[in-house]
Amino acid sequence: MTNSGLTRIEVVVRWVAALTIALLVTGFVWTVSADHSAKKVRGSERAHQYAQGTADRIRLACSGSQAPAVYECIAKEIAASREDQRDEYDLSAQQQMADWAFWTMVIGSITTMITAWALWYVKGTLDETRAMTREAEKGTAAALLAAEAGHEANRMARGAQLNERMAARIAAAEARRERQKADERAEAAYALAEGTAKTAALALEESKRMADAVAEQVAVTRLGAERQLRAYLSVVKAVAYDFNNQNQPNFEVIIKNQGQTPAYEVRLYSRLNWTTDAPEDVAVEFSEPATKIGTVSGSSERAYTSASAGFRWPPGLYERIMIKKAVMVYSGVIVYRDAFRKRRFTTFMTYLNVDNIADDIAILTLASRGNNSN
Repeated sequence: MTNSGLTRIEVVVRWVAALTIALLVTGFVWTVSADHSAKKVRGSERAHQYAQGTADRIRLACSGSQAPAVYECIAKEIAASREDQRDEYDLSAQQQMADWAFWTMVIGSITTMITAWALWYVKGTLDETRAMTREAEKGTAAALLAAEAGHEANRMARGAQLNERMAARIAAAEARRERQKADERAEAAYALAEGTAKTAALALEESKRMADAVAEQVAVTRLGAERQLRAYLSVVKAVAYDFNNQNQPNFEVIIKNQGQTPAYEVRLYSRLNWTTDAPEDVAVEFSEPATKIGTVSGSSERAYTSASAGFRWPPGLYERIMIKKAVMVYSGVIVYRDAFRKRRFTTFMTYLNVDNIADDIAILTLASRGNNSN
């Protein structure tokens, strides 16, 4: 019988055993469940019958008795009924034990069958193991024969190996010579490449140095050109009109561009202040909003008049200025862009010398500090 045949038989046997066990277990469960249900029904019926029988016996035996005797009669009948019921319970328990003994025998039989099937399966496994052992012995014998044949072949090839070794030595020596020549050529090429790389690095470094020098020279040239050509704004004159204690003074600032290119987006920030300190020590302060002037061309002057709208003389200030007890300061900053799109500013500060007032016109004096054309 072949291995495939044995396998099919084992499969059939397994399925038959599994179905048998399933049927037996199903029958056992169903039988136990049905028997339990039947016993519950019989127990309920018996309890009802005992109750009805006890009631009938009490009615027959105690119906003609007096009150004390009736109670004794009823107690006797109930006790007798309980004895009968206890005997019935003992009989039912004996029947249950008999049923359990039967099913224990059935389970033992099933266990015996399963054990027999397992022993049969183990026997098949041992048979297969023995067959595999016999095949392994045959393979070992064949391997021994092959080893002997290989040993004989080795003895025959040993002589050929001597010739092969000599040929291998000759080939190795030739390979070493070729490798040595290749190493020499590689070293020469590496030295040439290294020299070329060093030369290129030196040339690159020199080119970078020359480029840096040219860039620095261009920057210096551009900076010099900007300094020579850009706009330089400064305040050259400041005048106050209507300078009396009855009117609001108006200020005219003469802005001059001393550079060669125009100044763009010119804005003026100005402020009127007074102090009792020396005019040289007045700090420059600026106020908003800025007044747009426009463009001031190169090497030209432009006058700008600023009205002091909303200005009112504080009490006594005009008189104090006129007797030199206070000093009026007019200061500010001019912001603009030059032709190179760089933002510049010029500060100015002027003060009033009462000796320079004539016909309500005051010529303001430029302070030696606070004026900057950068």
